[in-house]
Amino acid sequence: MAKDASEGRWENRLTFESIEHCLYYEPVPHPEAIFPTPLCLIVGEKDFLAAPDLTAAVYANAMEPKSLTILKGGHFDGFQGEGFEIASTTALRWFEKYLKQG
Repeated sequence: MAKDASEGRWENRLTFESIEHCLYYEPVPHPEAIFPTPLCLIVGEKDFLAAPDLTAAVYANAMEPKSLTILKGGHFDGFQGEGFEIASTTALRWFEKYLKQG
């Protein structure tokens, strides 16, 4: 059985400084500063890091073009299995539509 390339090297740890920066992070106060930039939001219905209700509020106040995809599960479910398929397909279509050079 092959080993994962990161197996044995990655440690699930944060510094206190990183935690402090996370505590002061506020992505919502001035969303109008980015509009009308295309906005693609993908969030888990049980996400504990990116609150779905806060994400929905940003979406409601955003200008077009905008997209909101709510995945089953939590924050990390968009990185594996069915959640990954939905999230990656949604993001790819968004990138192709708004970033692809014609």
